[in-house]
Order: sequence, then C-alpha cells, then structure tokens
Amino acid sequence: MTKMSIGSRLKQFREAKGMPQDEFATIIGTTQRTLSRYESDETDLKAPVIAQLAEIGCNMEWLITGTASAGQSSTLTQAQTLGPQMVDLPVYDARFSAGKGRLPPDPEDKQWLTLPEDWVRRATGRNPKNIIKALAEGDSMAPTIGEGAELLIDTTDDRLANGKIYALNVDGQLIVKRIHRPVKGGIVLISDNKEYPAEEIAPDSQAEIQIIGQVVWSGKNIG
Repeated sequence: MTKMSIGSRLKQFREAKGMPQDEFATIIGTTQRTLSRYESDETDLKAPVIAQLAEIGCNMEWLITGTASAGQSSTLTQAQTLGPQMVDLPVYDARFSAGKGRLPPDPEDKQWLTLPEDWVRRATGRNPKNIIKALAEGDSMAPTIGEGAELLIDTTDDRLANGKIYALNVDGQLIVKRIHRPVKGGIVLISDNKEYPAEEIAPDSQAEIQIIGQVVWSGKNIG
C-alpha cells in the first residue's frame, strides 16, 4: 500500500468535511490555488494554516505523521478530534536575512501567533514556551531555508552548537546561518547555498553577537 503524504491527508480531511477546494481554502485562510499546491505536496503548510486546521478539528499528529497518539485510532474519523490545546507564540516582527542582514525590530512591537501546542512540540522537539516565530529573507540558506520561509526559533538555545542553524544579531544586523566552531576558536557563519562564501568571526574580533536562538523548524524539522 502506498503511504499517504501530508497533502493526501489534507485532501482526505477536506473531502470528509464535504467541502470543495474554494470553500475550504477560505475557511483555513488561503486561496484555492495555494490549497491545491498543499494537497499536491508542492508547498509546505504555513503556520497560520496549521492553526486554522486545528481549529476546525484536524488532528495535527495524524496530519503530519499519519498516526495518532496512544489510545487513538489513526483513521480519519478519530483524527478529527475537536478542541486542541493552543499556544501563543510571539512573532518577531522582522526578517532574518540569509544574506547581508536586516535591522532588528522594536522590541515593544510584539504580535502573537496561535498554534496547536501538541503540533509545536512535535514539529520542533522543544518547549513551546521558548519558541518565537520569524521570517527568513534571501536564498543563501537554500535549499534548507527558502525565501520568505517561516522560522520557529528556540530562544533558550544559545550554545551555538556546531552544525546547527541559528538566528543571530551580528553588529546590529539580523541573519540566519549555520554554525561551525573551529578547533582554533572563533565562529564561522556558513550558508547552505554554496554560491555564498562562509564568514569567519575570529576569537579576538570586536564583532558584537547576540544569539536570538536556534532555528528548529522551517516548513520541516531542521534541528
């Protein structure tokens, strides 16, 4: 038996609701064209759409993995459980550049995004209380992180672990890069897009680095 994809399960959920694409797209806050791309797995589900799906009764574990929690059936009927526990994530009102960097936002200008708590835990493997949402800009982290991708960032992870991706404020500019820690010390900021050269920050550099946190999700788990 062919394993169903996320898009196939989304289509199955919609059809179980008895809705055509245009009507269902309106309910979950998107367009019919985008919904069609979701159902054909051409585009990753966006966080606000995931929140709306949970609100109308779609079990996130079933949608993402095809299975359900212990004691639950993975069938569509059981997957449509109502009343998911929701969590409010702060939205960092700025784009983290995968290129030259952007200025940070006003810290007082805070917005919120409501998502299913269980989905956030499973997608990130982290405590939702420590997660913020932001956006990426540029293509230097492609294909891992694309232009305009949504980022979920664990703000408690400031270890700069070797090989992981972090959101940083470097000398007042917001960037997202993969980290390399040379034995000799210092930090190397690596772009996954090989067309962009790595940037080295020497141990004795005066560069001012603020660690926003580790990027743990961008349309998929990247932790």
